[in-house]
Amino acid sequence: MPGLGQLYNGQPTKAFVFYSITAWVWPLVLSVIFLHSPLNPPFNIALPAILSAGLWIAIISDAVLVAKRDGRDYRRKSFNKWYFYAGILAVVMLIDEVGRTDFIRSYFQAFKIPSGNMTPTLLVGDHIYIDKSIQHQWANPARGDVIVFKFPEDEKKDFIKRVIGIPGDIVEIKNKKVLINSVPLDDESYTQRIDPGIIDRTINPRDNFGPVTVPPLNYFVLGDNRDQSLDSRFWGFVELSKIKGKAIALYWSWDNENSRVRWERIGIKLQSNSGEETLFR
Repeated sequence: MPGLGQLYNGQPTKAFVFYSITAWVWPLVLSVIFLHSPLNPPFNIALPAILSAGLWIAIISDAVLVAKRDGRDYRRKSFNKWYFYAGILAVVMLIDEVGRTDFIRSYFQAFKIPSGNMTPTLLVGDHIYIDKSIQHQWANPARGDVIVFKFPEDEKKDFIKRVIGIPGDIVEIKNKKVLINSVPLDDESYTQRIDPGIIDRTINPRDNFGPVTVPPLNYFVLGDNRDQSLDSRFWGFVELSKIKGKAIALYWSWDNENSRVRWERIGIKLQSNSGEETLFR
């Protein structure tokens, strides 16, 4: 536990400061560096790892140097008992389990992609971080954002889709082509359509839909795998209050079919560019 060496050396204030930095402040700092830095992979992953290693080395070195300097003259304090340290560790573990995890998850949260409805942007086995600042009313979703939200028909489930229509937009789909306010949406770079057939709107809304106007505080979302996604074409809009956050970056990717790590995808960031969501490496 960071700070325990300082406590042993009779520096409880320094111990508390070091623990607070590493347990509460540092995870948020690392998340911001990883999610929002302009660095591309692998540097956006390497930099937080290097900084973390440096911080731990600095804390350990401080404890060792102080102990070495004051060793001969040091007189045990009342708290230099094994059961005191055991109690401290128990309390810290409880705080981490009950408070710290929820605090960090109120700003950032990890999700695993279980289905292919966002292919090719997100693959089955991708693990992503989402920025939950939307819940703190700092920023509303923009067109092109990939968001995680409570599924309107079963709020116990989390869905991930791309925002296509924002409040006030008129959304229409004609023969698979998406139109926003009568203007065709340029979405070829991040979508796939694997079925060349066109389904009539009287049978299914997949390829021909609308027009509909997106209500206030609501969003129209689609999966990037357009022919194999259940989305707003089938179950309607997503309320702003049901959105959990915006997908920012991939931190892990596992190809279960071939039993391998997709190293080339780790660190990929989802970045908004001129109103469209794109992937870059």
